[in-house]
Amino acid sequence: MNNKTFDIENCTIPIDTLPSKESDVSLGRGDRYTGKNVSLQLIPKLVSMAHAALNGAVGDTLDAREHVLTVNAGFYFRGHPINNLNAEYVAGSASSRKLMIFLHGACCNERIWEFSPKDIDSETADTEHTDFGIQIHESLGYRPFYFRYNSGLSIADNGEKFAEHLERLVDELEVDVEEIVMVGYSMGGLVMKSALAWASKHDARFLPLIKKAFYLGSPHYGAPFEKAAKIVNAVLERLPFLVTKFVSQIMSSRSQGIKDLGFGDVTPYVGAYWVEHVEHHFIGGTLHADEGHPLSFLLGDLLVRQSSVFPVKDQGHFIDRGIDYRYRLFPGVNHVQLQRDIGVLRYIEQNVR
Repeated sequence: MNNKTFDIENCTIPIDTLPSKESDVSLGRGDRYTGKNVSLQLIPKLVSMAHAALNGAVGDTLDAREHVLTVNAGFYFRGHPINNLNAEYVAGSASSRKLMIFLHGACCNERIWEFSPKDIDSETADTEHTDFGIQIHESLGYRPFYFRYNSGLSIADNGEKFAEHLERLVDELEVDVEEIVMVGYSMGGLVMKSALAWASKHDARFLPLIKKAFYLGSPHYGAPFEKAAKIVNAVLERLPFLVTKFVSQIMSSRSQGIKDLGFGDVTPYVGAYWVEHVEHHFIGGTLHADEGHPLSFLLGDLLVRQSSVFPVKDQGHFIDRGIDYRYRLFPGVNHVQLQRDIGVLRYIEQNVR
């Protein structure tokens, strides 16, 4: 596998070096992680993202084989698993009763949320990376949590795992949680939906606490590239040539999570994710700065079209049930920029005040 790369959702990385589970660093009860002077010797960001890309591509196979390289789902911060949920890894956040949960996209992990403070203030001297969670904690006091999942597993499975971790989070925190806001990027928004559906059907204790959900570039009706891949694969496997059958076999080996992106709605509890008391925000971008440009219409944000980002087919259901939903388009912000665009950050801040 030397010299191969994955390039999915802004993760173009070599995969000839991969981490093992033993390389994880946990945050215990006595640890206080502030994000300053971060040591990347144990889990370099590059290797961490390579690990995530590998799991996005074949994570279901790794999980079935109980391979050491399988991603362990849970809450992480800057590559560190948080074994003690009360550990204060963002300074001053432990006493907050309001939580904001972030879910990454396919083939990536929680580190995709990071960006330079210079993107906010070009004259700042601070070189330590920040992210949406830290910024919103500083401005509004929400305590950020970042959920990492194996994006090669089915979206339904990841939604259930996320719901179970959220239940445990609410149970184990030493403060009484008053409010939860969820932010899901791309596949993360679909995992979020699946968790809401599971919680609705199982009367999860955390469900009444969720007040708002933000979906950033999530393909609610499927991603066009994966839809195209399904068609190409179906054609290739029917052609009577050894080469095309071989290519078809390679394409078929992509993970169930990637295949699920072609459908969008993959939970067994269809429709149960549009929880009535939750305020749903659908956020999209476009490849071209002009939202009316043919590129914006045909390609959307490059990976997801506007017709999939904004679930207009469900508007009748929203209106009938009195569900609060809002659409917001950011022209000129492509798919890989949504999770660190300052305009998107400001929109989230304005709508959680």
